[in-house]
This record gives sequence, structure tokens and C-alpha cells, in this order.
Amino acid sequence: MDILFAGLTILFVGLKLTDKIKWSWWAVTAPIWGPLAALFVVGFLIGFAGA
Repeated sequence: MDILFAGLTILFVGLKLTDKIKWSWWAVTAPIWGPLAALFVVGFLIGFAGA
């Protein structure tokens, strides 16, 4: 999975720098921080439900 997210990040950054997409940098870098944020949210919800 890591190679998929790395590839998507490189692709999105390239498209952003060549003005092919008009996304914010938050969206362009989402493959880097998105899975980590999702894991954090799921962990928080599981921890909260178990308390």
C-alpha cells in the first residue's frame, strides 16, 4: 500500500505544479496524511467505545 500512496502523491504534486489540477495543497498531500488520520480516528473511536 505504501507504494500506492507514494505514487499518488508524486502524481498529484506533478499535476499541481504543472497547473493541470487546481486542488489545494491539503488535497494534493492527502495520500501522505490521509491514512494516518483515518487510523487515528478509528483508534480514537475504538478506544472511546471501550471506555
